[in-house]
Amino acid sequence: MRVLVVDDQERFREVACRVVEQSDGFSLVGEATCGAEAVAAADDLRPDLVLMDVRMPGMSGIEAERRILASRPGTCVVLVSAYGSPTIASKERLTPTFLRAAWDLHRRPSGTVPETTVPDPRAETTSS
Repeated sequence: MRVLVVDDQERFREVACRVVEQSDGFSLVGEATCGAEAVAAADDLRPDLVLMDVRMPGMSGIEAERRILASRPGTCVVLVSAYGSPTIASKERLTPTFLRAAWDLHRRPSGTVPETTVPDPRAETTSS
């Protein structure tokens, strides 16, 4: 899967790019620093998956998602944020496992229940 990483913070882009590169079956095709760049890059690079921050200066990730999906409806857009939200993934959860689960969920026919859930890396494991 071809991935475009979008975030105005260079440090998160670097981390996200490393996660993509460590994820089997995923390849980084580009980076963007704002929503407008993301829309243009999605048209040019034709990624399968766009990993994008919600809060960016100028065009938000939500507006960029709307525009990307209007021109490329099959694209999987995963919105992430440093702030907690029940509907937007936390940047802390970005791992190869999360990336794979997001892609698998996107490809699942609508109305079906996922076979597995994305593990929460903050959950502590306890031994009996």
